[in-house]
Amino acid sequence: FDPELNKKITLLVNAFVNTHQLTKDEFLINALNSAFELIPEAEKGSLYVLHGENYLPVCTKGYDIDLIKRLSFTKDNLFIGFECADIHNIESYENYIEKRIDEAFDANTIETFKLLGTYSDFTSLYAPIQFDNRVIGLISLEKFTNKAFSSESKEVLRFYAQMISNFYALKIKAEREQNMHEETIMALVTSI
Repeated sequence: FDPELNKKITLLVNAFVNTHQLTKDEFLINALNSAFELIPEAEKGSLYVLHGENYLPVCTKGYDIDLIKRLSFTKDNLFIGFECADIHNIESYENYIEKRIDEAFDANTIETFKLLGTYSDFTSLYAPIQFDNRVIGLISLEKFTNKAFSSESKEVLRFYAQMISNFYALKIKAEREQNMHEETIMALVTSI
């Protein structure tokens, strides 16, 4: 019996209890906050979700929310300087950013990185959030001291991103069903 493992399993289970009562954004905020309990070496982090053609921040921990909301990534630049090898399997990745690639981002984004402290000299542990074999979001945890994350933290984030993807997919499907139900009712009312 490993008490630390038991504690993490309890935290993980509690993170997904009563999620049916939460909106998608509330669910994601809860997910990011509980990730910090599961991976205590993370110092800051954020969660991005695809809205139209851009990935926008939904929530953050440790960063100024108004500042981070300046960031917007396209499908092409979400993983610049990072990797996401196989969109069919959720993996976690760790990347040390010595310095951002200035040419890859516009001046406003580079300035925002600098203000956030994510322009250089930090480690990011991240994993994609997926639905229907496409990346619909990203959870990213950063560390600015003792640069590397533990192998256990990488595995926890991989598993956690899979859980977020599964629950988020259920939220999306439920929302679609609700919209179809409402559209059907409206069509019937209109035809009557």
